Amino acid sequence: MRITPLFPLLLLLLLGLSAPPALAEEQTRADLARYYDDVTSLQGRFTQQTRDESGQVLEESSGEFWIERPDRFRWNYGEPWPQEIVSDGEKLWVYDEDLEQVSVRTLADSLGSGPAVLLGGTLEELEAAFELSFPEPGRVALQPREASLDYEYVLLRLDDGVPVEVELEDGLGQITLLKLEELERDASIDSALFDFQPPEGADVIETGGGQTF
Repeated sequence: MRITPLFPLLLLLLLGLSAPPALAEEQTRADLARYYDDVTSLQGRFTQQTRDESGQVLEESSGEFWIERPDRFRWNYGEPWPQEIVSDGEKLWVYDEDLEQVSVRTLADSLGSGPAVLLGGTLEELEAAFELSFPEPGRVALQPREASLDYEYVLLRLDDGVPVEVELEDGLGQITLLKLEELERDASIDSALFDFQPPEGADVIETGGGQTF
């Protein structure tokens, strides 16, 4: 009985299952556009971890988020450092509960400054702030067009047309990984979530651009 070589068959199978690079890039680009153009709202939970260049964990946090087009979002961080990041589409508010301090700036001054702004903005704003490339299926690499932005690079991972991970590296080599979970898309969101009122007694500081988180 003649035995058919197995390796060539496996190779053909793998080649058949693997999308050509150009096709994979086209699909990822389409998924990215679909998120920014078609998804009207996104909400869920998140975890965030920051490591130094040696891999040591510096900070861990988690919380809930709500995004509504255009440019409205809220990110509520829990322990150990409770924080609220809120945009009403015009202004961006960052409230640090422990410090009893609120910083506020125009949203236009904050474009490209953190995941909250990146995920809550528009595709046009994203492309204006970053050069986009597609290193592998489902992943979008963002290279800042200006050195003044807070991060050396951003890596966005998409699943089924929505972002599920954001990885960022700052100028000190620290890497922040944000994971989005329990996602709901296009659900109705109470508009009051995006109406931030500084707590009584909190210091309110008007600032320019800068890192959101």
